[in-house]
Amino acid sequence: MGRQIRNGRLRFWGLAMAILHSFGAFAQAEVPRHRLKLQSGEVEVQKNADRWADSIAASGKPTLPFNTILHFTAPLSDAIKMKLAEAGVILADYLPDNSYLTLIHPDSRLLSSSALRDSMGLYGVVDAALQSKCTPRLWAVEGNGQASATLLVAVFPTITPVDVSNLTASLGGNLPYSGLEATGYYKVQIPATKIRSLCNWYGIRSATLAGPMQPCDLQSRPAVRGNLSAAPLPFGGYGLYGDGVTVGVGDNSSGIYHADLRDRVTNFNPAPNSHHGEHVNGIVGSATIVDPLAGSMAPHVQLVDFLFDLIFLELGPMFNNYGMN
Repeated sequence: MGRQIRNGRLRFWGLAMAILHSFGAFAQAEVPRHRLKLQSGEVEVQKNADRWADSIAASGKPTLPFNTILHFTAPLSDAIKMKLAEAGVILADYLPDNSYLTLIHPDSRLLSSSALRDSMGLYGVVDAALQSKCTPRLWAVEGNGQASATLLVAVFPTITPVDVSNLTASLGGNLPYSGLEATGYYKVQIPATKIRSLCNWYGIRSATLAGPMQPCDLQSRPAVRGNLSAAPLPFGGYGLYGDGVTVGVGDNSSGIYHADLRDRVTNFNPAPNSHHGEHVNGIVGSATIVDPLAGSMAPHVQLVDFLFDLIFLELGPMFNNYGMN
C-alpha cells in the first residue's frame, strides 16, 4: 500500500511539472499584443511607424496640421511627452492601450527622423482619428434627414475662438454662447449634413450631441445636507468651504485634468485621465468654475490623489506632510 501511495504521488507531481512546463513555454512564446480600443471596437495595431512617415514624405509635405492616432510600446514618461511637444506633436486624449489622439504640425520632426520615432517607442500609427473624436450617435443624426444639429465640441489648446468661429461660419453654422468657451469647449449649431466636415477638421478633439445642462449635484447635495454646510452664514449655512482641509482620494485617475480642480490637487496618481476619478474628485472639491450648478461638498479643499487603494499605504506620510487633522 505504501509503495502505491508513493507511486501515485510521483505520478501526480510529474504531471504537475509537465503542465507547469507547458505553461512556461507558452508564456515565453507569446508575442505582446498591440491593441487600440475605440468606441466602435478593438483594432490590432500594426508596426508601421516608418512606413507611415515614408508615405507622407512620398505624397508631399502636408500644408496643414492633421490628426492621427499614435501607438507606443509602453506608457509615456513626462520626458517623452516633452520631446513630442518639442517635435511638433500635441497629445490629446489617451486611448487604451498606450495610444493617443494627436495633432501633428506639418513641420514635425516625427515625420523626418526615424531615430526620434525609435527613441520615443513609437510602434504604429492608426488612421482612425475620426472614429476616436466623434460618438456614433452623430452619424445617425447626419443621415436621418434632420435639418440642423447642435454639438458640443472640444478643441486642441492651440485653437483660438476665432478659428472655431471661422470654421463654423464656413459650414453655414453659428456659435451660441455656452459659458464653456474659456475651457476649450464650444456649442456649435450647423446643418446636419456638415457634421462630418466639422469632425474632420484638425482642431477638433471630440464632438458629441449637445444636451441641456443637468444639475445633478444641485439635486443631490441637499440629500446629504451638503448645501447647508457650504452655504454662507447669512443664509443659515455653516460657511464650511473646506479651507485648511486636505482630503485624500484613491481612484482610477486624478483631478488635475479639470479646470474646477487642478489648482488644488497634489497628484501621485500615474493613471491617464478617466471620467470616474475626475468625477469623484469633483464631488469632494469642485470649485464651480465651469458650471455654477456643479457645486461640491467643499469647494476650497486641497486634494491629494493616489491610484485606488495605494492611498492606504500613504496615510501616514499624508497625515504628516499635508496637515491632515
